[in-house]
Amino acid sequence: HMYWQVYYHPVSRSYEHLLGCIFLRVKDLYTHHYSFKTNIHYLLPFFKEDISVADYTNLDESVLEYYFREFINEDDEILSDLSYRFLNRHLFKYCELIDENHFKHIKDTASNHGFDPRYYIFTDTQKQVPYKHYHITGELSEIEVLTDKGLKPLPQVSEIVDAIVKSDRYKEDHKVFFPKEIRDEI
Repeated sequence: HMYWQVYYHPVSRSYEHLLGCIFLRVKDLYTHHYSFKTNIHYLLPFFKEDISVADYTNLDESVLEYYFREFINEDDEILSDLSYRFLNRHLFKYCELIDENHFKHIKDTASNHGFDPRYYIFTDTQKQVPYKHYHITGELSEIEVLTDKGLKPLPQVSEIVDAIVKSDRYKEDHKVFFPKEIRDEI
């Protein structure tokens, strides 16, 4: 229940993708030797793929919020816009992804409005299988419970888990996210 109501909620997914787009843009700019107005030294280990534990722990929420506030003032319009959207909750809108033609239409619409699809259009598929357990080796395995008659698979011991296993509650959700400015044309 928590996955669909919180973790897989489209607003949460929009935040995640927007965050990813900001980092993608910063990395692309860094790769092309863009001259940032602010010192991005906390991000450099991630771009150079030489990350220590200290690098990871130093990149906390306060550092990221500082960067996003600074990025709003960058000369790069995409980075500035994405950072502004993130900090001010101007998230991407979303709709069900119908097919590839639908996706192409959304990308073309975004491009026609000056939005680079690489940073402004993304798809997302979420899946939920109600009960699945993986053994420490990575192979599919059953959770076993020690009873007075020995080890038994969890669905044989728990009526709730047994009901979940027998249900067809498999869910899948396909979304496409885009700037709100093009919503009316989607």
